[in-house]
Amino acid sequence: MAEPIKITLYRWAGSWGPFKVNIPCGECTLTKDILNDTFANELNGIPIELEVKDWLSHWWEPLQKGVWHAPILMVEGKVISQGEALNRGVLVQSVIQEWTKRDTLSGNIVYGKATCPYCVKAKKCSDDAGIPYTYADVVKRQCRLV
Repeated sequence: MAEPIKITLYRWAGSWGPFKVNIPCGECTLTKDILNDTFANELNGIPIELEVKDWLSHWWEPLQKGVWHAPILMVEGKVISQGEALNRGVLVQSVIQEWTKRDTLSGNIVYGKATCPYCVKAKKCSDDAGIPYTYADVVKRQCRLV
């Protein structure tokens, strides 16, 4: 099995000096819910390691990347979202990009999801042009030569 893709969420909570926040903000809570739902659906079966950190206790870590407003989400150390509830499409795209770096497939590859209209169109265009390709379903983690 491949190494898990590391995702880090910095949420508005934690403590620093005399300051303490016990309850995360609404966007942070919503982002965590979106993460869990996306892991269970669009990214089901993809090896992912989620680390949730309290921003106030670790503020200097995301600040080194130039971000400061929680919720902050990083995929393999790259900032993909900050300051608002997560767009699940951005998360899925970022995980696919990481996954393709680790993939051993070669040649013409269409990475897709069965219900994505753009993925369906990419396959149709390749079929119409007579271009052979390997279709890699990112949700089911299945590959087949077409």
